Amino acid sequence: MMRRTTTSIMHRLATSQGTATITKAPLYLKKSIRLGADAKIYDGTDAVLDLAMKADGTTSPNITLNKDNYAPASTVTSPTHHKGEIMLDDGNNPDDVDLTQVTDPTYTDTTGAKQIHVGDHKLQYKNVGLRGADAGNYDLYLPPIPAVGNGNKVVGNTVYLAGEIIRREIPSTGFEV
Repeated sequence: MMRRTTTSIMHRLATSQGTATITKAPLYLKKSIRLGADAKIYDGTDAVLDLAMKADGTTSPNITLNKDNYAPASTVTSPTHHKGEIMLDDGNNPDDVDLTQVTDPTYTDTTGAKQIHVGDHKLQYKNVGLRGADAGNYDLYLPPIPAVGNGNKVVGNTVYLAGEIIRREIPSTGFEV
C-alpha cells in the first residue's frame, strides 16, 4: 500500500489545472416602481409629462436599484442568502455597484421608435444599467424577484413601461365663423 504525504497532496492540488464558470449574480430594479404613466393628452411630442415617471421622479426616482439585501458577513456560520443581494468582500465591505444615470422616458413603440400620436405606447427608459468597480459581477433584472429563476433581464440598457396618449378635446365653443 502506497502512502502519500500531505506535502505530495498539496503539491498535486497546487499544480492542478481546470476551468470554472462564474455566473453573474442577479440584481433587481426596485420593485416599487410605477408600471405605467398617467394618460397624456395629445400634444404632438413624445415627452412624458407625468412627473412621477421622470428619471428623478417627484419625490424619488421612478427606477432605482433594489439595495434591500446584502450578503451575510464572511464570519457568519451557515449564512442565509437571498436573490438580488449585493455581495461583500473579504473585509465585509459591500461591492461597489449602483444604477447608472437613467434618462427621462419618452413615448415609443417596442422597437424604440418615437410615438407622438394617440394610442397605447411604451415609456422607454434608456441607460438603465450598472456602474461601479464591481458592476461586471452582476446582471440587472426587472422586478419582482421571482421564486424560481432570475426573471426578466434588462436587455440593451432599456426598460419599457406602459404609456398612453389620449385625444385632445376641442370644445365646440372653440370655433368662430
